[in-house]
Amino acid sequence: MRPPLNQPLMVILIGLGGLAMLLPAAHAATSGQYRVARAFFQSGILLLALALLLAVALTGFRPANVARSHLAQLAGGFVVVPLALALPLWRLLPGLTLVDGWFEMVSCFTGTGATLIAEGAPPSLHLWRGLVGWSGGFLMLLAAVSILAPMTLGGFEVLTRHEAGRGAGGTTPGRARQQPVPQIARIADPSERMRRYARQIFPVYAGLTLVLWLALTLAGDGALAGLGRAMAVLSTSGIMTDPGAGLAGSGWPGEVLMLGFFTFALSRAALPGSHRRISGPGLWQDPEFRLALAIAALVAAAVIWAGLVAHAPLQALWGGFFTAISFLTGTGLVSGGWDMAGDAPLLPWLALAALALIGGGIATTSGGLKLLRLGALLSHARHEAERLVHPHAVGRAGAGARDLRRQGGQVAWIFAFLLILSLAGTMLGLTLLGLGFEPALRLATAALTNVGPLAGAASAGPLLWAELPTGAKLLLIATMVLGRLESLTLVALLARPLWRRRQSLAP
Repeated sequence: MRPPLNQPLMVILIGLGGLAMLLPAAHAATSGQYRVARAFFQSGILLLALALLLAVALTGFRPANVARSHLAQLAGGFVVVPLALALPLWRLLPGLTLVDGWFEMVSCFTGTGATLIAEGAPPSLHLWRGLVGWSGGFLMLLAAVSILAPMTLGGFEVLTRHEAGRGAGGTTPGRARQQPVPQIARIADPSERMRRYARQIFPVYAGLTLVLWLALTLAGDGALAGLGRAMAVLSTSGIMTDPGAGLAGSGWPGEVLMLGFFTFALSRAALPGSHRRISGPGLWQDPEFRLALAIAALVAAAVIWAGLVAHAPLQALWGGFFTAISFLTGTGLVSGGWDMAGDAPLLPWLALAALALIGGGIATTSGGLKLLRLGALLSHARHEAERLVHPHAVGRAGAGARDLRRQGGQVAWIFAFLLILSLAGTMLGLTLLGLGFEPALRLATAALTNVGPLAGAASAGPLLWAELPTGAKLLLIATMVLGRLESLTLVALLARPLWRRRQSLAP
Protein backbone atom coordinates (compact mmCIF):
# COMPACT_ATOMS: atom_id res chain seq x y z
CA MET A 1 0.00 0.00 0.00
CA ARG A 2 1.23 3.51 -0.83
CA PRO A 3 2.14 6.04 1.90
CA PRO A 4 -0.80 8.07 3.26
CA LEU A 5 0.11 11.27 1.41
CA ASN A 6 0.43 9.39 -1.89
CA GLN A 7 -3.18 8.24 -1.83
CA PRO A 8 -5.87 9.70 -4.11
CA LEU A 9 -7.10 13.10 -3.02
CA MET A 10 -10.57 11.95 -2.00
CA VAL A 11 -9.13 9.21 0.21
CA ILE A 12 -6.93 11.78 1.94
CA LEU A 13 -9.89 14.12 2.45
CA ILE A 14 -12.02 11.38 4.00
CA GLY A 15 -9.20 10.34 6.32
CA LEU A 16 -8.48 13.91 7.40
CA GLY A 17 -12.21 14.43 7.96
CA GLY A 18 -12.21 11.48 10.33
CA LEU A 19 -9.25 12.89 12.24
CA ALA A 20 -10.84 16.35 12.41
CA MET A 21 -13.95 14.91 14.09
CA LEU A 22 -11.85 14.11 17.14
CA LEU A 23 -11.58 17.84 17.94
CA PRO A 24 -15.34 18.50 18.42
CA ALA A 25 -15.53 15.13 20.18
CA ALA A 26 -12.93 16.30 22.69
CA HIS A 27 -14.69 19.66 23.07
CA ALA A 28 -18.03 17.99 23.75
CA ALA A 29 -16.44 15.57 26.22
CA THR A 30 -14.84 18.40 28.21
CA SER A 31 -18.21 20.20 28.22
CA GLY A 32 -20.00 17.17 29.63
CA GLN A 33 -22.02 16.50 26.46
CA TYR A 34 -21.10 12.84 26.17
CA ARG A 35 -23.81 12.02 23.63
CA VAL A 36 -22.39 14.61 21.24
CA ALA A 37 -18.82 13.45 21.92
CA ARG A 38 -19.78 9.85 21.23
CA ALA A 39 -21.41 10.77 17.91
CA PHE A 40 -18.32 12.63 16.67
CA PHE A 41 -15.87 10.04 17.97
CA GLN A 42 -17.67 7.07 16.43
CA SER A 43 -18.18 8.89 13.12
CA GLY A 44 -14.49 9.79 13.03
CA ILE A 45 -13.41 6.20 13.63
CA LEU A 46 -15.80 5.05 10.91
CA LEU A 47 -14.34 7.51 8.39
CA LEU A 48 -10.78 6.48 9.25
CA ALA A 49 -11.71 2.84 8.64
CA LEU A 50 -13.38 3.78 5.36
CA ALA A 51 -10.30 5.70 4.24
CA LEU A 52 -8.10 2.70 5.08
CA LEU A 53 -10.31 0.34 3.07
CA LEU A 54 -10.32 2.71 0.10
CA ALA A 55 -6.55 3.05 0.27
CA VAL A 56 -6.15 -0.74 0.12
CA ALA A 57 -8.67 -1.05 -2.71
CA LEU A 58 -6.95 1.67 -4.79
CA THR A 59 -3.40 0.42 -4.30
CA GLY A 60 -2.80 -0.24 -8.00
CA PHE A 61 -4.76 2.74 -9.29
CA ARG A 62 -2.79 4.79 -11.82
CA PRO A 63 -4.80 7.41 -13.77
CA ALA A 64 -4.00 7.89 -17.44
CA ASN A 65 -4.07 11.69 -17.06
CA VAL A 66 -2.77 12.67 -13.64
CA ALA A 67 -3.57 16.37 -13.87
CA ARG A 68 -7.13 15.80 -15.05
CA SER A 69 -7.58 13.10 -12.41
CA HIS A 70 -6.68 15.52 -9.63
CA LEU A 71 -9.00 18.15 -11.07
CA ALA A 72 -11.83 15.60 -11.22
CA GLN A 73 -11.10 14.45 -7.66
CA LEU A 74 -11.14 18.06 -6.48
CA ALA A 75 -14.56 18.55 -8.05
CA GLY A 76 -15.77 15.22 -6.68
CA GLY A 77 -14.39 16.06 -3.25
CA PHE A 78 -16.77 18.99 -2.88
CA VAL A 79 -19.67 16.70 -3.82
CA VAL A 80 -18.88 13.35 -2.18
CA VAL A 81 -16.78 14.21 0.89
CA PRO A 82 -19.56 16.35 2.49
CA LEU A 83 -21.72 13.22 2.63
CA ALA A 84 -19.10 11.67 4.90
CA LEU A 85 -18.67 14.84 6.93
CA ALA A 86 -22.41 14.95 7.62
CA LEU A 87 -22.44 11.68 9.62
CA PRO A 88 -22.44 13.39 13.06
CA LEU A 89 -25.25 15.71 11.98
CA TRP A 90 -27.56 12.84 11.08
CA ARG A 91 -26.85 11.17 14.41
CA LEU A 92 -27.38 14.28 16.52
CA LEU A 93 -30.31 15.81 14.61
CA PRO A 94 -32.86 13.05 13.93
CA GLY A 95 -35.12 15.35 11.90
CA LEU A 96 -32.34 16.16 9.45
CA THR A 97 -32.87 14.49 6.09
CA LEU A 98 -30.16 13.15 3.80
CA VAL A 99 -30.40 16.18 1.51
CA ASP A 100 -30.37 18.58 4.49
CA GLY A 101 -27.18 17.11 5.92
CA TRP A 102 -25.56 17.10 2.49
CA PHE A 103 -26.59 20.72 1.92
CA GLU A 104 -25.20 21.77 5.30
CA MET A 105 -21.79 20.24 4.77
CA VAL A 106 -21.49 21.37 1.14
CA SER A 107 -22.27 24.87 2.36
CA CYS A 108 -19.56 24.64 5.02
CA PHE A 109 -16.95 22.93 2.84
CA THR A 110 -17.36 25.45 0.01
CA GLY A 111 -17.20 28.36 2.46
CA THR A 112 -20.75 29.52 1.71
CA GLY A 113 -21.90 29.55 5.32
CA ALA A 114 -25.61 29.00 4.67
CA THR A 115 -27.10 26.84 7.40
CA LEU A 116 -30.20 24.81 8.08
CA ILE A 117 -29.35 24.26 11.76
CA ALA A 118 -31.08 26.28 14.45
CA GLU A 119 -29.11 28.44 16.87
CA GLY A 120 -29.91 26.14 19.80
CA ALA A 121 -27.80 23.28 18.46
CA PRO A 122 -24.87 22.04 20.60
CA PRO A 123 -21.81 24.34 20.49
CA SER A 124 -19.64 21.42 19.36
CA LEU A 125 -21.83 21.10 16.27
CA HIS A 126 -21.22 24.74 15.34
CA LEU A 127 -17.53 24.20 16.05
CA TRP A 128 -17.60 21.34 13.55
CA ARG A 129 -19.26 23.56 10.96
CA GLY A 130 -16.57 26.20 11.40
CA LEU A 131 -13.81 23.59 11.25
CA VAL A 132 -15.19 22.16 8.00
CA GLY A 133 -15.33 25.65 6.48
CA TRP A 134 -11.78 26.35 7.64
CA SER A 135 -10.56 23.07 6.11
CA GLY A 136 -12.33 23.84 2.84
CA GLY A 137 -10.58 27.22 2.70
CA PHE A 138 -7.18 25.57 3.09
CA LEU A 139 -8.06 23.04 0.38
CA MET A 140 -8.83 25.84 -2.06
CA LEU A 141 -5.58 27.64 -1.25
CA LEU A 142 -3.70 24.41 -1.84
CA ALA A 143 -5.59 23.53 -5.02
CA ALA A 144 -5.10 27.02 -6.44
CA VAL A 145 -1.30 26.84 -6.46
CA SER A 146 -0.86 23.10 -7.02
CA ILE A 147 -3.65 22.21 -9.49
CA LEU A 148 -5.32 25.30 -10.95
CA ALA A 149 -2.27 27.52 -11.49
CA PRO A 150 -0.25 24.96 -13.54
CA MET A 151 -3.37 24.38 -15.65
CA THR A 152 -3.91 28.15 -16.07
CA LEU A 153 -7.26 28.10 -14.30
CA GLY A 154 -8.75 29.85 -11.30
CA GLY A 155 -7.84 33.35 -12.51
CA PHE A 156 -4.30 32.56 -13.66
CA GLU A 157 -5.56 32.32 -17.23
CA VAL A 158 -5.55 36.13 -17.53
CA LEU A 159 -1.81 36.24 -16.76
CA THR A 160 -0.62 33.94 -19.52
CA ARG A 161 -0.90 33.53 -23.27
CA HIS A 162 -1.75 29.86 -22.94
CA GLU A 163 -5.33 28.66 -23.24
CA ALA A 164 -7.25 28.10 -20.04
CA GLY A 165 -7.05 24.49 -18.92
CA ARG A 166 -4.18 23.51 -21.23
CA GLY A 167 -1.45 24.02 -18.65
CA ALA A 168 1.81 25.86 -18.72
CA GLY A 169 3.42 23.40 -21.04
CA GLY A 170 1.10 23.97 -23.99
CA THR A 171 1.11 26.74 -26.54
CA THR A 172 -1.65 28.91 -27.82
CA PRO A 173 -2.43 28.16 -31.47
CA GLY A 174 -1.07 30.80 -33.80
CA ARG A 175 1.59 32.04 -31.37
CA ALA A 176 5.19 31.01 -31.80
CA ARG A 177 6.49 32.74 -28.68
CA GLN A 178 6.19 30.80 -25.42
CA GLN A 179 6.58 31.95 -21.86
CA PRO A 180 9.12 30.17 -19.65
CA VAL A 181 7.65 27.17 -17.89
CA PRO A 182 8.59 26.69 -14.22
CA GLN A 183 10.51 23.52 -13.47
CA ILE A 184 7.96 22.39 -10.93
CA ALA A 185 5.26 22.52 -13.63
CA ARG A 186 7.35 20.48 -16.08
CA ILE A 187 8.55 17.74 -13.73
CA ALA A 188 6.42 17.35 -10.60
CA ASP A 189 2.97 15.79 -10.84
CA PRO A 190 0.01 17.33 -8.96
CA SER A 191 0.49 14.99 -5.98
CA GLU A 192 4.07 16.16 -5.50
CA ARG A 193 3.04 19.79 -5.91
CA MET A 194 0.26 19.39 -3.34
CA ARG A 195 2.64 17.90 -0.78
CA ARG A 196 5.23 20.58 -1.48
CA TYR A 197 2.82 23.50 -1.18
CA ALA A 198 0.95 21.98 1.77
CA ARG A 199 4.16 22.08 3.78
CA GLN A 200 4.50 25.77 2.90
CA ILE A 201 0.92 26.97 3.24
CA PHE A 202 -0.53 25.04 6.19
CA PRO A 203 1.87 26.36 8.89
CA VAL A 204 1.16 29.92 7.76
CA TYR A 205 -2.59 29.31 7.46
CA ALA A 206 -2.85 27.65 10.87
CA GLY A 207 -0.46 30.16 12.45
CA LEU A 208 -2.46 33.15 11.23
CA THR A 209 -5.64 31.55 12.55
CA LEU A 210 -4.01 31.04 15.93
CA VAL A 211 -2.74 34.64 16.05
CA LEU A 212 -6.15 36.07 15.19
CA TRP A 213 -7.83 33.76 17.71
CA LEU A 214 -5.57 34.95 20.52
CA ALA A 215 -6.00 38.59 19.48
CA LEU A 216 -9.81 38.33 19.39
CA THR A 217 -9.82 36.59 22.76
CA LEU A 218 -7.79 39.44 24.25
CA ALA A 219 -10.18 41.92 22.61
CA GLY A 220 -13.17 40.47 24.47
CA ASP A 221 -14.38 37.38 22.62
CA GLY A 222 -14.85 34.08 24.37
CA ALA A 223 -12.50 31.21 23.54
CA LEU A 224 -14.95 29.34 21.32
CA ALA A 225 -16.39 32.50 19.75
CA GLY A 226 -12.92 33.85 19.01
CA LEU A 227 -11.86 30.59 17.40
CA GLY A 228 -14.98 30.58 15.24
CA ARG A 229 -14.41 34.16 14.09
CA ALA A 230 -10.74 33.47 13.35
CA MET A 231 -11.57 30.42 11.23
CA ALA A 232 -14.41 32.31 9.52
CA VAL A 233 -12.11 35.19 8.52
CA LEU A 234 -9.15 33.13 7.29
CA SER A 235 -11.39 30.78 5.28
CA THR A 236 -13.88 33.56 4.32
CA SER A 237 -16.69 31.16 5.24
CA GLY A 238 -18.41 33.53 7.66
CA ILE A 239 -19.43 30.54 9.84
CA MET A 240 -19.87 31.58 13.47
CA THR A 241 -19.66 29.19 16.42
CA ASP A 242 -22.13 31.47 18.22
CA PRO A 243 -24.82 32.21 15.60
CA GLY A 244 -26.92 35.27 16.30
CA ALA A 245 -24.29 37.03 18.43
CA GLY A 246 -22.77 38.87 15.48
CA LEU A 247 -19.58 40.80 16.21
CA ALA A 248 -20.74 42.20 19.55
CA GLY A 249 -18.17 40.35 21.65
CA SER A 250 -14.97 42.15 20.72
CA GLY A 251 -16.68 45.19 19.20
CA TRP A 252 -14.81 47.57 16.95
CA PRO A 253 -11.34 46.41 18.16
CA GLY A 254 -12.23 42.96 16.89
CA GLU A 255 -13.38 44.42 13.59
CA VAL A 256 -10.04 46.21 13.21
CA LEU A 257 -8.21 42.95 13.81
CA MET A 258 -10.37 41.03 11.35
CA LEU A 259 -10.01 43.73 8.72
CA GLY A 260 -6.24 43.28 8.75
CA PHE A 261 -6.59 39.54 8.15
CA PHE A 262 -9.00 40.09 5.25
CA THR A 263 -5.88 41.05 3.30
CA PHE A 264 -5.10 37.38 2.71
CA ALA A 265 -8.33 37.06 0.71
CA LEU A 266 -7.69 40.19 -1.34
CA SER A 267 -4.26 39.38 -2.72
CA ARG A 268 -2.31 36.19 -3.29
CA ALA A 269 0.89 38.15 -2.59
CA ALA A 270 0.30 37.77 1.16
CA LEU A 271 0.65 33.95 1.26
CA PRO A 272 3.42 31.56 0.13
CA GLY A 273 3.09 30.22 -3.37
CA SER A 274 2.14 33.71 -4.58
CA HIS A 275 4.13 33.54 -7.79
CA ARG A 276 3.18 35.13 -11.11
CA ARG A 277 2.57 38.59 -9.76
CA ILE A 278 1.82 41.34 -12.22
CA SER A 279 3.87 44.22 -10.87
CA GLY A 280 6.29 44.69 -8.04
CA PRO A 281 7.03 42.36 -5.13
CA GLY A 282 5.17 44.43 -2.53
CA LEU A 283 1.57 44.21 -1.40
CA TRP A 284 0.94 47.89 -2.02
CA GLN A 285 1.96 47.45 -5.67
CA ASP A 286 -0.45 44.57 -6.20
CA PRO A 287 -3.31 45.72 -8.49
CA GLU A 288 -5.87 43.45 -6.82
CA PHE A 289 -5.20 44.94 -3.39
CA ARG A 290 -5.34 48.52 -4.66
CA LEU A 291 -8.55 47.86 -6.58
CA ALA A 292 -10.17 46.34 -3.46
CA LEU A 293 -9.24 49.37 -1.36
CA ALA A 294 -10.64 51.70 -4.02
CA ILE A 295 -13.96 49.84 -4.17
CA ALA A 296 -14.29 49.72 -0.38
CA ALA A 297 -13.44 53.42 -0.08
CA LEU A 298 -16.08 54.22 -2.69
CA VAL A 299 -18.71 52.29 -0.73
CA ALA A 300 -17.71 53.97 2.53
CA ALA A 301 -17.92 57.40 0.89
CA ALA A 302 -21.36 56.55 -0.48
CA VAL A 303 -22.53 55.78 3.06
CA ILE A 304 -21.60 59.30 4.17
CA TRP A 305 -22.95 60.88 0.99
CA ALA A 306 -26.32 59.23 1.61
CA GLY A 307 -26.90 61.85 4.30
CA LEU A 308 -28.66 59.56 6.78
CA VAL A 309 -25.79 59.19 9.24
CA ALA A 310 -24.90 62.77 10.11
CA HIS A 311 -25.03 62.05 13.85
CA ALA A 312 -22.21 59.47 13.69
CA PRO A 313 -20.40 59.81 10.35
CA LEU A 314 -17.12 58.21 11.44
CA GLN A 315 -18.84 55.10 12.74
CA ALA A 316 -20.88 54.79 9.55
CA LEU A 317 -17.73 55.36 7.47
CA TRP A 318 -16.01 52.51 9.27
CA GLY A 319 -19.09 50.29 8.98
CA GLY A 320 -19.30 50.84 5.24
CA PHE A 321 -15.60 50.16 4.69
CA PHE A 322 -15.51 47.01 6.85
CA THR A 323 -18.70 45.57 5.37
CA ALA A 324 -17.53 46.28 1.82
CA ILE A 325 -14.23 44.46 2.39
CA SER A 326 -16.07 41.62 4.13
CA PHE A 327 -18.42 41.03 1.21
CA LEU A 328 -15.63 41.47 -1.33
CA THR A 329 -13.72 38.63 0.31
CA GLY A 330 -16.89 36.51 0.51
CA THR A 331 -16.99 36.41 4.31
CA GLY A 332 -20.27 38.26 4.69
CA LEU A 333 -19.74 39.70 8.17
CA VAL A 334 -21.62 42.95 8.81
CA SER A 335 -20.10 45.70 10.91
CA GLY A 336 -21.94 47.21 13.84
CA GLY A 337 -21.73 50.60 12.13
CA TRP A 338 -23.51 49.28 9.05
CA ASP A 339 -26.88 49.43 10.83
CA MET A 340 -26.86 53.19 10.40
CA ALA A 341 -26.44 52.81 6.65
CA GLY A 342 -28.73 49.82 6.26
CA ASP A 343 -31.69 51.90 5.12
CA ALA A 344 -29.73 54.26 2.87
CA PRO A 345 -31.33 54.45 -0.59
CA LEU A 346 -28.00 54.19 -2.41
CA LEU A 347 -26.86 51.07 -0.52
CA PRO A 348 -29.55 48.41 -0.94
CA TRP A 349 -29.03 44.69 -1.06
CA LEU A 350 -27.93 44.94 -4.69
CA ALA A 351 -24.82 46.86 -3.59
CA LEU A 352 -23.76 44.01 -1.32
CA ALA A 353 -24.57 41.52 -4.06
CA ALA A 354 -22.38 43.45 -6.50
CA LEU A 355 -19.49 43.32 -4.01
CA ALA A 356 -19.94 39.57 -3.57
CA LEU A 357 -20.07 39.04 -7.34
CA ILE A 358 -16.79 40.92 -7.74
CA GLY A 359 -15.05 38.75 -5.15
CA GLY A 360 -11.46 38.88 -3.89
CA GLY A 361 -8.06 37.91 -5.24
CA ILE A 362 -7.13 34.89 -7.31
CA ALA A 363 -5.48 31.96 -5.51
CA THR A 364 -7.33 32.94 -2.32
CA THR A 365 -10.34 31.58 -0.46
CA SER A 366 -12.77 34.12 -1.94
CA GLY A 367 -15.21 33.51 -4.77
CA GLY A 368 -16.95 35.62 -7.40
CA LEU A 369 -15.49 37.11 -10.54
CA LYS A 370 -12.16 37.95 -8.78
CA LEU A 371 -10.45 41.32 -8.68
CA LEU A 372 -7.80 40.45 -11.25
CA ARG A 373 -10.41 39.60 -13.89
CA LEU A 374 -12.23 42.84 -13.10
CA GLY A 375 -8.96 44.71 -13.44
CA ALA A 376 -8.35 43.09 -16.82
CA LEU A 377 -11.82 44.13 -18.00
CA LEU A 378 -11.30 47.71 -16.79
CA SER A 379 -7.88 47.88 -18.43
CA HIS A 380 -9.30 46.58 -21.71
CA ALA A 381 -12.21 49.05 -21.57
CA ARG A 382 -9.87 51.97 -20.87
CA HIS A 383 -7.59 50.95 -23.75
CA GLU A 384 -10.53 50.72 -26.16
CA ALA A 385 -11.75 54.16 -25.05
CA GLU A 386 -8.28 55.60 -25.67
CA ARG A 387 -8.25 54.07 -29.15
CA LEU A 388 -11.44 55.95 -29.99
CA VAL A 389 -9.47 59.18 -29.49
CA HIS A 390 -6.10 57.95 -30.80
CA PRO A 391 -6.71 54.98 -33.16
CA HIS A 392 -3.02 54.45 -33.90
CA ALA A 393 -1.74 54.84 -30.35
CA VAL A 394 0.61 52.19 -28.97
CA GLY A 395 -0.20 50.78 -25.53
CA ARG A 396 2.26 51.43 -22.74
CA ALA A 397 3.45 49.52 -19.65
CA GLY A 398 5.15 46.64 -21.48
CA ALA A 399 4.19 43.28 -22.99
CA GLY A 400 2.71 41.95 -19.74
CA ALA A 401 0.20 44.77 -19.47
CA ARG A 402 -0.68 44.42 -23.17
CA ASP A 403 -1.37 40.72 -22.72
CA LEU A 404 -3.49 41.48 -19.64
CA ARG A 405 -5.74 43.94 -21.42
CA ARG A 406 -5.97 41.87 -24.63
CA GLN A 407 -5.95 38.10 -24.00
CA GLY A 408 -6.60 38.67 -20.30
CA GLY A 409 -9.56 40.92 -20.99
CA GLN A 410 -10.99 38.44 -23.48
CA VAL A 411 -10.84 35.43 -21.16
CA ALA A 412 -12.10 37.56 -18.25
CA TRP A 413 -15.12 38.54 -20.34
CA ILE A 414 -15.76 34.87 -21.15
CA PHE A 415 -15.71 34.01 -17.45
CA ALA A 416 -17.97 36.97 -16.61
CA PHE A 417 -20.42 35.78 -19.25
CA LEU A 418 -20.38 32.25 -17.80
CA LEU A 419 -20.93 33.69 -14.33
CA ILE A 420 -23.95 35.68 -15.46
CA LEU A 421 -25.28 32.70 -17.40
CA SER A 422 -24.90 30.47 -14.32
CA LEU A 423 -26.73 33.03 -12.19
CA ALA A 424 -29.57 33.27 -14.69
CA GLY A 425 -29.83 29.49 -14.99
CA THR A 426 -29.97 29.03 -11.22
CA MET A 427 -32.63 31.73 -10.89
CA LEU A 428 -34.66 30.09 -13.65
CA GLY A 429 -34.46 26.73 -11.92
CA LEU A 430 -35.51 28.20 -8.57
CA THR A 431 -38.47 30.02 -10.07
CA LEU A 432 -39.59 26.83 -11.80
CA LEU A 433 -39.49 25.16 -8.38
CA GLY A 434 -41.96 27.69 -7.00
CA LEU A 435 -39.85 30.55 -5.60
CA GLY A 436 -40.52 34.19 -6.36
CA PHE A 437 -38.19 36.41 -8.34
CA GLU A 438 -36.62 38.23 -5.39
CA PRO A 439 -35.97 35.12 -3.24
CA ALA A 440 -34.59 33.32 -6.29
CA LEU A 441 -32.23 36.23 -7.01
CA ARG A 442 -31.01 36.42 -3.42
CA LEU A 443 -30.50 32.68 -3.01
CA ALA A 444 -28.88 32.17 -6.40
CA THR A 445 -26.44 35.04 -5.86
CA ALA A 446 -25.55 33.88 -2.35
CA ALA A 447 -24.93 30.30 -3.51
CA LEU A 448 -22.98 31.18 -6.66
CA THR A 449 -20.71 33.66 -4.87
CA ASN A 450 -20.33 31.37 -1.81
CA VAL A 451 -21.56 34.16 0.48
CA GLY A 452 -24.40 32.60 2.47
CA PRO A 453 -25.07 35.66 4.70
CA LEU A 454 -25.85 37.62 1.54
CA ALA A 455 -29.27 35.98 1.30
CA GLY A 456 -30.52 37.72 4.44
CA ALA A 457 -28.44 40.91 4.35
CA ALA A 458 -30.02 44.34 3.96
CA SER A 459 -33.53 42.94 3.59
CA ALA A 460 -36.78 43.26 5.44
CA GLY A 461 -36.98 39.60 6.42
CA PRO A 462 -34.29 36.89 6.45
CA LEU A 463 -34.60 33.95 4.14
CA LEU A 464 -34.72 30.59 5.89
CA TRP A 465 -32.76 28.00 3.94
CA ALA A 466 -34.48 25.19 5.87
CA GLU A 467 -37.87 26.15 4.41
CA LEU A 468 -36.75 25.53 0.82
CA PRO A 469 -38.12 22.52 -1.07
CA THR A 470 -35.85 19.55 -1.64
CA GLY A 471 -35.40 20.31 -5.33
CA ALA A 472 -34.25 23.85 -4.57
CA LYS A 473 -31.71 22.54 -2.05
CA LEU A 474 -30.28 20.12 -4.60
CA LEU A 475 -30.02 22.90 -7.18
CA LEU A 476 -28.29 25.17 -4.68
CA ILE A 477 -25.85 22.38 -3.78
CA ALA A 478 -24.78 22.21 -7.42
CA THR A 479 -24.61 26.02 -7.56
CA MET A 480 -22.37 26.23 -4.48
CA VAL A 481 -19.97 23.68 -5.95
CA LEU A 482 -20.03 25.53 -9.27
CA GLY A 483 -19.26 28.81 -7.54
CA ARG A 484 -16.41 27.30 -5.56
CA LEU A 485 -14.71 25.55 -8.50
CA GLU A 486 -15.70 28.20 -11.08
CA SER A 487 -17.50 27.47 -14.32
CA LEU A 488 -14.36 27.79 -16.43
CA THR A 489 -12.72 24.98 -14.44
CA LEU A 490 -15.66 22.66 -14.99
CA VAL A 491 -15.75 23.55 -18.69
CA ALA A 492 -12.07 22.64 -18.98
CA LEU A 493 -12.68 19.40 -17.07
CA LEU A 494 -15.61 18.31 -19.23
CA ALA A 495 -14.46 19.61 -22.61
CA ARG A 496 -10.96 18.22 -22.92
CA PRO A 497 -12.04 14.56 -23.40
CA LEU A 498 -14.36 15.80 -26.13
CA TRP A 499 -11.46 17.64 -27.78
CA ARG A 500 -9.31 14.52 -27.65
CA ARG A 501 -12.09 12.40 -29.12
CA ARG A 502 -12.71 14.95 -31.87
CA GLN A 503 -9.03 14.96 -32.79
CA SER A 504 -8.93 11.15 -32.91
CA LEU A 505 -11.93 11.09 -35.26
CA ALA A 506 -10.50 13.73 -37.58
CA PRO A 507 -9.30 12.38 -40.97
